[in-house]
Amino acid sequence: MKRLYVEDVESLRRATARSLKHRELDVIATATVAEAVASIPDGDFALILDFSLADGETGADVLSAVWECLGFEGRDRLKAVFFFASNYGGDENGGGDFDRLRDVARELPGFDVGRLRCFLKPGGYESLVDALKKLDVERGG
Repeated sequence: MKRLYVEDVESLRRATARSLKHRELDVIATATVAEAVASIPDGDFALILDFSLADGETGADVLSAVWECLGFEGRDRLKAVFFFASNYGGDENGGGDFDRLRDVARELPGFDVGRLRCFLKPGGYESLVDALKKLDVERGG
């Protein structure tokens, strides 16, 4: 299964993609909404999203654009969405980046919010890798 990773900071995108590939995970690294949409792989895949991207784009924008591009027939190919960010943002009352991403996901027709998981950089990296590998096990691959 491919992993479509969207991160605008080039050094972080390259290092994370290289590390994931070293762990035998198939990764396509992109920086923008347009690049992500153009790079949607054939077959099943997972999204790994940063929230704040360049030029005012967000991980929520990526999720919305990819979901729309997949169309009704292709949406079952998106197996999971992993939010991988420096912080959740917000406070005890919510309103953070993960909350905003989840709110956008709830508005997507047919999207199961249960597919959305959150990991913090850099401490959550090992947990992210474990979750990505678990997807392959669940698929029998």
